[in-house]
Amino acid sequence: MSSLGDALASGSLKAEDLGILESWRPPEPLWRVYSQAFGAAGFNGTAKGYARFSPLKRADGTIVPTMYAGTTLDVALMEIVLRDVPTPSVGFQLMLPERATEQRRVTELVLDRPLRMVDFSAIGLRRIGLDRADVIDCDSSNYPATQTLGAWAHASTGATPATTVHGIVWTSRQDDSGQAAVFFGDRLPHGVLEAQNQDQRLHAGNVDAALTRLALRLGISVVTS
Repeated sequence: MSSLGDALASGSLKAEDLGILESWRPPEPLWRVYSQAFGAAGFNGTAKGYARFSPLKRADGTIVPTMYAGTTLDVALMEIVLRDVPTPSVGFQLMLPERATEQRRVTELVLDRPLRMVDFSAIGLRRIGLDRADVIDCDSSNYPATQTLGAWAHASTGATPATTVHGIVWTSRQDDSGQAAVFFGDRLPHGVLEAQNQDQRLHAGNVDAALTRLALRLGISVVTS
C-alpha cells in the first residue's frame, strides 16, 4: 500500500495541518480545455469522468461539482489533450478527432478576486506527510486514492466561512513549468470566474499552434481521425 493509502486507511491525516494558500490568484488568465456538454464556465457535477481529484464524493454519496484549469495554455493542453502520451514519447502518434467531430473546446478564465486554495505543491504535501509520488506523479491506477484525498480536503475545509477553500492547486505533472487547479463548484462564489475567448477549437489559431509546438517538443505526431 502506498504512503497515501496508509494515511487514508489509518486516519492519520489532520485537517489542521493542511496548507492553505490564502490569496491565490495567477497573474495571467487561466486556461481550460472543456467538453461542450458542460460549457466554458460550467462544472461537472456528475460521476462521469475519471481524473486525479474527480469525481469527488461527499460522505452522503453526492458529487462535488468540479472544474479543472491550468495557469498556461500549455498546462491545459498537456493535462487534458496530451496526458496519455507515453514515456518515452518520441515517435508516438496521437489521434485526435477531426474538426467536425471534436467536442472539446478551449477558453480563458479570468478570476475577479483571489481565492483560498488547498496547497498540494511539494511543500503543501510535505506538511501532511505526503509527497508528489503519492498524489501528483502517480498514474490513473492510483486515482481512487487521490480522489479520496481530494474529498477529504473538501470535507475538512468547509465548516465555517473562515475555513472554506475554493479548490486545490498543485504543480502540473504533465508540465511542471505551471500549475493545475481544480475548483469546487459548491464553494466558488457566483461569477468569480469569467470565461473569455471561449469556444476556441483545438485545430485552429493559437491553440493549434501551441499543440504543434508541444508535439515538436515531445517528438510526436498529431493526426486527425
